[in-house]
Amino acid sequence: SISGTPLDEGEDRLPRQYRISRECGGKLPGACIHYLDACEIVEAGADKCHLKVVQKPCVRHSGNVIARIEGTDPERKHQVVTVSAHYDSVPEGPGAYDNMAGCAMVVEACRFFAENPPKRTMEFILFGSEEKGLVGSQAYAAAHAEKITDHVFNLNVDLAGQLLGGNVLGVTADASVCEEIAKRLEEAEVPAVIKNEVWASDSNTFAWKGVPALTVNRDGFGMHTHYDTWQLISPWTLERGAKILCVLGTWLGNAEDFAFRREIPEEMQKKLNSYYEKQGALFQQAP
Repeated sequence: SISGTPLDEGEDRLPRQYRISRECGGKLPGACIHYLDACEIVEAGADKCHLKVVQKPCVRHSGNVIARIEGTDPERKHQVVTVSAHYDSVPEGPGAYDNMAGCAMVVEACRFFAENPPKRTMEFILFGSEEKGLVGSQAYAAAHAEKITDHVFNLNVDLAGQLLGGNVLGVTADASVCEEIAKRLEEAEVPAVIKNEVWASDSNTFAWKGVPALTVNRDGFGMHTHYDTWQLISPWTLERGAKILCVLGTWLGNAEDFAFRREIPEEMQKKLNSYYEKQGALFQQAP
């Protein structure tokens, strides 16, 4: 396969790195070369080429970082609202947009709820190894398998903080959830586009386990490249993104009852099951 564009120079001339696929057991040989190298091969009319591979497998350790604020209502404190983001990046990118900005929003929400504790318990989670296939959130779900039914909702952030663009909420839950979210955001005067679909982030793991979930996602530039730096991150945008978490977290943490159905639509559940089967889920299958 090829990667890159004919305009690339310097660091952009390096071919893209791929992780070993669990779907094929990591035994299928493959290589990725840069677009310009592919052009050179084709223009030369080459029918043979020599590929020298210098690499070795390595093992790295990862972990999830969790802060917990106990609910103030004795009858509801066993119920949990999670606010999450992943803190890992990829070899190509420093990871400011994807996803340290999201982590900053989660930390800010944690600070807010520490001062304004809700009736339900809230957990603020920074997941490791999201880029490796949602590994951190799978580990969390496995470690809390017996308590997952106590989870009310997951508010996740993935890609955040750049000045220009819009916030999109990918809601993996019953359509009635979208209606409720739209009401809360309109009341708070926080604009966002709401899409009722399966989203490619750690919110998937919660939805896979039957917990309504969403991912806050913002348009931006430089994901998975060396352009993903802090210079492109806007404090103003981070503040507005954190407000979304605080508005929805306040509603979910304090509401007496919910108007939405706490279930994952059948078609979404099928997509989630298929995704985790293809990924070769590391910990346990869906209930």
